[in-house]
Amino acid sequence: MITLKRAYEPASIHDGVRVLVERLWPRGITKRQLKIDAWLKNVAPSDELRRWFAHDPEKWSLFRDRYGDELDSNRAAWKELASTARRRHVTLIYSARDREHNNAVALKDYLKRQPRGKTKRKDAARANEQAIPIHIRTFEIDLARNDRMSIRRRINRKLQNFANSIERVSVRLQDVNGPRGGVDRACQLKVVLRKLPTVIIKEHDISLDGAIGKALSAAHREVRRSLQRRRQKPKVLLTRLRSRKASS
Repeated sequence: MITLKRAYEPASIHDGVRVLVERLWPRGITKRQLKIDAWLKNVAPSDELRRWFAHDPEKWSLFRDRYGDELDSNRAAWKELASTARRRHVTLIYSARDREHNNAVALKDYLKRQPRGKTKRKDAARANEQAIPIHIRTFEIDLARNDRMSIRRRINRKLQNFANSIERVSVRLQDVNGPRGGVDRACQLKVVLRKLPTVIIKEHDISLDGAIGKALSAAHREVRRSLQRRRQKPKVLLTRLRSRKASS
């Protein structure tokens, strides 16, 4: 069981194992006041990611993806924490004022998604995942290399169940209004399917992260519907043939 608590809230006997999951010690509080059982610095986001995020809600989804990538490559940092949480009550201690958009929330969600099977099985499953060819183009938007990689991983995760039916995905990201602002971040996804019509989705949002999220959700729905219709089509044809035979 995992719960969350801000460092500046009083400790309680009901907190169970108290674990600080910040890279920096909370300001203005002593070790005696914090009463933690462990301080896991290495499980916190990297300094680069932490400074980039700066608790900006518009960057939340992308932050979670990038933080998840860091945790994926640093399993030793959280493996014991996950094991303890399965057996005991663990409280993750964080410093941020924002209770909904912080690394402890993202870490808790990440740990909850981890299966309980052996690590070898997890690694084997990841190895069997098929990477979808993805091409990203940007217009009036500057994307760092890490951001491009994060977007590719995000698309692969969302559409992985359909990977065998997807030839490629083209992504067009644009700042429509430029400096004028507004709901002007646009994301167009072009999902080329094998032996099926191409799915094209375009969404807008005030943030690029939001536009990508909307477009991905819509693309997921449309690809799923296309594949379902293809599976249902042979059944319809078979029913028609049987009807003709019965009437002749």
